[in-house]
Amino acid sequence: MATRDTGALSSAIGRRFHTPPAPSVVAFAQSRHPITFSHIAADVALPAPTLAPPVEDAFAVHVHHSPLTKGGHLWKEGHRRPMPPVPIGGVFIFDLRREPVALTLEPFQFSRFHISRDSIDELASEQGIARPGTLREAMAERDPVLAYLAGALLERMRYFGPEIDSLFADGVALSFFAHISRRYAGVTQAPIRGGALASWQAKRLSDWANENLDG
Repeated sequence: MATRDTGALSSAIGRRFHTPPAPSVVAFAQSRHPITFSHIAADVALPAPTLAPPVEDAFAVHVHHSPLTKGGHLWKEGHRRPMPPVPIGGVFIFDLRREPVALTLEPFQFSRFHISRDSIDELASEQGIARPGTLREAMAERDPVLAYLAGALLERMRYFGPEIDSLFADGVALSFFAHISRRYAGVTQAPIRGGALASWQAKRLSDWANENLDG
């Protein structure tokens, strides 16, 4: 769900997971293809399966902050499969074209990154690397790097609340992209040209400089 409205995003994610509104952050808000981050938690098991997300060419990356020892159930395109036990730092990657739905059997706490195919292609172009293929499926795979990135955004939200257009969130989102493109899409090619700011990034930098000339 690519939206720049953190309130609408928080409410929509909360409804989907049968929880209160999920605190959310938007990175690259000036881009046509932002990356969003939400924190979803419940102190009870889900009362029903999650609602299916909108079908789109995008990925949801879930990073769990607490274990799920009982596992649960997953559905993709209507086909059910068991969810394995999930460790702290366990990661799921869902292709949102496959209408993923889940049911957990105990309380849960995880962070959710949403990144569209357009976001992936745009960032690859800006970094001068080959466009990644599809992200491979991850099923409760432990990933300390994503756990640290998600934890950093979560702690930032605890200090400052949900944010939009934050340089901190943008930096974490770039690290998130660099990591998933290599670990889950197999991109190993080094940049083929010097880095350059996208036009929206250059405008942000120019605006910031103009506002702070006296400093």
